[in-house]
Amino acid sequence: MNSELFASARKEIGKFRFDLLLGQNYREIKSKNTSIVTPSLGIPGVFNVGVRSGQDFPGESNFTERLQRYFGKFSVGYNNWAFLEFTGSNDIDSRLGNPYNYNAAD
Repeated sequence: MNSELFASARKEIGKFRFDLLLGQNYREIKSKNTSIVTPSLGIPGVFNVGVRSGQDFPGESNFTERLQRYFGKFSVGYNNWAFLEFTGSNDIDSRLGNPYNYNAAD
């Protein structure tokens, strides 16, 4: 499952132009793995657990991964010549312990 949401705004005051972008992204991935292992084959060269000799070892695992991201951008332009931009992002990943922030100014 994946979803995204964006909102933007622009305002001009004299020779200044202000732009704002805010967004959110959510991604969820679910997976299921099944396996079966046997230490010995019943018929050499036939790789089928139905003809095994000995104990089999079945396994199953379920995994869910979630990533939630909030981000934004604010920029100021003067006379379409000089620009200043601030960006930021906050990632919340279920595989990691702490949220991560990415910020920049150009």
